[in-house]
Amino acid sequence: MKHSNRFILLILITLFFSVTAFADSWALPKKRTICSKNNKFCLKIIPKNLKSQLAYFKDKVDGKENAGANKKVKNNYCKGIYYSRDENGKLHKKWKIKLVNEVSPVDVLISDDGKYVVTFDNWHSVGYGDDVVVIYETSKGQVINKLGLSDFLTETDIFALPKSVSSIWWGGKHLIDYAKQNLILQITKGKRIYNKNADYFPVRIDLKTGKVLDEIRDHLPSLQYSIKPLAQINKLPERVNSSADNILCQKSQEYQNFSSTEFLKKAITQEKIVYPVAAIAVRATGIIIVEVFVNENGDVDCVSPISGHPLLKPIIVRSVKKWKFEKKQFKYYGQIAFEGKIQLVSPDGKIIK
Repeated sequence: MKHSNRFILLILITLFFSVTAFADSWALPKKRTICSKNNKFCLKIIPKNLKSQLAYFKDKVDGKENAGANKKVKNNYCKGIYYSRDENGKLHKKWKIKLVNEVSPVDVLISDDGKYVVTFDNWHSVGYGDDVVVIYETSKGQVINKLGLSDFLTETDIFALPKSVSSIWWGGKHLIDYAKQNLILQITKGKRIYNKNADYFPVRIDLKTGKVLDEIRDHLPSLQYSIKPLAQINKLPERVNSSADNILCQKSQEYQNFSSTEFLKKAITQEKIVYPVAAIAVRATGIIIVEVFVNENGDVDCVSPISGHPLLKPIIVRSVKKWKFEKKQFKYYGQIAFEGKIQLVSPDGKIIK
């Protein structure tokens, strides 16, 4: 089974490189030199030399070290060579180091005063890893700090960011506040950088220490999923017996019936229902109705799903079985309607229509 899963993943990776859009069609990284805006300082990036994209991901699946590396190349890892330019425009090499990135950074920002080099993201997976942002000082090329998205964004905001097959597209054109010596990360509010209407919010990082200066809080609207019982519903469907029902659910004549509204009032404890991951993936919503049979002790004998989305019914049945109802001198049953709902909520808790 393990080898079969690996084989399937490799097929998916092959398809991934052959059919995905440009944003996810990762061409093999090449050597390039990036300079500061004033062109006085430059960083030459020498990526790890890969045999191929597929070789890299295959080695990753197999857990091999130095994944995808061309073994014919000595000291095969991502390197950075830092230069400064003299008054005559000639570049002078200051240092050469192994960069934090495994293969190659996606982007680089060099301060005009030549004090800092900042690299962003990784060749094959923008937004992932603990080196989404890496800050180097330039006297010796030492790392000041490296950060992943969770170091400056909440999990809610990360979830809300635009994504593609392999990446989380989180950033815009980052910049430096020289007066305060701060790196200002531009975090997208929902659109990719190439969108004309793209908007951003800033996150400040102290370049000297690499520490995040702003409070880490939600900035982006998020989707909230909830499944809650409805106190009242105008019309409930008639129950239809199914061979899949619990045998107790087929003996409704032994139980006294209550209306949906009255029956729900008899629930003493209700277990919170967590939205299923599969239902979130397809954004399954709607009204789900179950019929619940309770014994004299207030325990649930059985729960029979009547209608609703197939991805939501099972979790409701499992949860309602754990509910506790009022004790009676007789058995009783009733129908409960639940609503599976998705709402867009602002960071201050307001529902966005």
